[in-house]
Amino acid sequence: MGRKQKLGRSITSAVVDTTKRKRSLLRRVLRLLKALFTLYSVQLHQHRQDIFSNLRHKWYIDDDTYRSSFDPHDALRKKGHMGYSGSTFFTTSDERYLIKSVPRHFENSFFKEDLLQPYEEYMISHVSSLLVRITDFLAADDVYKISPGILLGLAPSHHIIMENLLFGRDESEAKAKEALERYRNGSSAYASETVKEEQWKWETWDLKPTTYFFPERDIASGKLASEATKSRLADEFNDKLVLTAEQAKTFMNQLRQDTDLLREANAVDYSLFLVRIPKSKVVGIDQTKSQQDEPQNPFTDDAHPENDVSNPIADTTAPEPTTHPFAPPTPPTWRTGIESADGNYVYRAVILDFFWAKHKVRAKLMTALVNIWNKINLGGDKGPMSITTSSSEYQGRFLGMCEGFIEVEDVGEEADDS
Repeated sequence: MGRKQKLGRSITSAVVDTTKRKRSLLRRVLRLLKALFTLYSVQLHQHRQDIFSNLRHKWYIDDDTYRSSFDPHDALRKKGHMGYSGSTFFTTSDERYLIKSVPRHFENSFFKEDLLQPYEEYMISHVSSLLVRITDFLAADDVYKISPGILLGLAPSHHIIMENLLFGRDESEAKAKEALERYRNGSSAYASETVKEEQWKWETWDLKPTTYFFPERDIASGKLASEATKSRLADEFNDKLVLTAEQAKTFMNQLRQDTDLLREANAVDYSLFLVRIPKSKVVGIDQTKSQQDEPQNPFTDDAHPENDVSNPIADTTAPEPTTHPFAPPTPPTWRTGIESADGNYVYRAVILDFFWAKHKVRAKLMTALVNIWNKINLGGDKGPMSITTSSSEYQGRFLGMCEGFIEVEDVGEEADDS
């Protein structure tokens, strides 16, 4: 069994097997010996199970349903290395949950020791929060902390389990592709229409303020860093979120409340994970054409309206789940999808990666190094990095970034004017 399978099995076992066993002295000795020779199969446990059970209950996630997503016979899906921290990612086979390793001590210790209790209290009282919903925090059993796998960095010592904002993507894109193929293979009257694949693909961005000093990008114009390294920096969203005035107000108010919690916890460097889903117009036909000389639409099926491209939304619209882990509150929400004011897209968004705290040793060291660099002034004063600025300053730039994405389009007013 390879590394991927062993890591996945360790995660699954920690969630599914919740029994507490009393071990004899012999079993404890054998367990210690096993840990001394373990590279990947590190035994994990659910840290503060009481807290996360309480949160799952608040979010109407039934324990049996939750554990069923971690079917031991249906392996977790490896998603590779994503982001700059080098974390590994898995998803459950039903796509409901995303598992991210948190191998760096200063991050997992901050969440365990500083943020976990405030996070629980806040998420219980703010059901509409855009902070990502964390359903479990897995930590290596104490005896396995001496295992070669953890000491050598081959097996992460901690993992978080959270909602997967891309839930439904595979199903939605498969339906869109099928509808697109039917459209392309239709009669000559429709074959001339140009439909680009990008029109039905889900798009994602991991967004942080880009006005900070990033050594990989800003020293020597980025020539000293590889493209692979620079590709892991924050994305740029060169478009707009087209929202109604009410949607925009609610969105920004919620972001302010959520980042107030992070500011008080001294957290920085968090990001907005944004998903944009096309609203199924990719296979529509040009309704302005004259219908006199056109053949009957070969895709129309009164008995099966989902096969009718004159109403293509039935084919390719993203699913709007009303079950766990997306409720409460009742959809539509920024978790299930908010429709854009112009009707072209559905947006999803959450705040991710709030594990970097300014008062941890790693952050203090990085702050000192950046201050020395700016004092020497070899490349000009670059200012702070996103990981060395203050939590209040980061919150201000983060909110400014989000507000800058928004374009208000009040559909009601446009309708009145017309």
